Amino acid sequence: MKKEIALHARDNFFHVFSLKDNVTKHFLSFGKVGNGPEELIACSGFDITDGYLSVIEPSKAILYTYPIEQLITRGIGKPNRILELPKEYVPFVRTTNWGNKGTAVLDSKGGYRFILLNNQGNSTGKFHKIPNKENQDLQSFLLQQLWTSCLYYDQNSDVLVLGTILGDVLEIYNLRDGTEKVLVGKQGEPSINREGSALSLISANGYQEIFIGNSEIYALYSDISIDEVKKADNEGRTTPNGGNLIRIFSFDGELKKVFVLDKYINGFNIDFEKKIIYGVTSNSDSQLCIFNLPS
Repeated sequence: MKKEIALHARDNFFHVFSLKDNVTKHFLSFGKVGNGPEELIACSGFDITDGYLSVIEPSKAILYTYPIEQLITRGIGKPNRILELPKEYVPFVRTTNWGNKGTAVLDSKGGYRFILLNNQGNSTGKFHKIPNKENQDLQSFLLQQLWTSCLYYDQNSDVLVLGTILGDVLEIYNLRDGTEKVLVGKQGEPSINREGSALSLISANGYQEIFIGNSEIYALYSDISIDEVKKADNEGRTTPNGGNLIRIFSFDGELKKVFVLDKYINGFNIDFEKKIIYGVTSNSDSQLCIFNLPS
């Protein structure tokens, strides 16, 4: 029996489900919504590394760590480690595990692209600049919001990958040798339209989630443009949440394949042994989606 952990906020942010024969059954909820001890007002996602689930409360600047074995064998949804992070980096908009070395976070102030925090919560450095070319006169905090990105770190290759949520830009940072590759797709970098003092988005709905496996980068992408979203709103329609394209890149930035899904999903993971893509979606009452991994 395999257990998958999904993110969803109501009374609790996290829910554990057993998965057998493609059927899910609720097992445990934890991460209570609230302002009390060990409760979360919000969260910036979660990561699983070396048998531990970690989540950052972005406004409190607190890192909670939960042992997976404790969750799925004993049904205990309490963190075994609580770490206060530097308040100067609030809010922690997007984060990912930096392997077993700490945490990588987007710089919410916009001066740098990302910051690496060690296991004691201390900064080991701020790295790179936002690779923006179209809006160089924007204030840094506005630029940071425009370039908010999902991110994923792979400790085997020491590679950190970022994908813009409001544009078509994938960034590949090799932390081992300090090199970087910035891939700007057909729909361009995150951008805005200016009419006097008014600013409005003109970017596409971009990358939704990044995953690295089998020495390749798997990036979930949506090519629904802001114009399509506005048109749907005017017509009383809604556009799907998430993305339906999984782009596969090499670490050198070569686009190798694109998988087109028949559903829009918000997140995914891949079982390479069984050749299955597991996705979750907010577009249906059946949140779990299962796809065969093409050859």
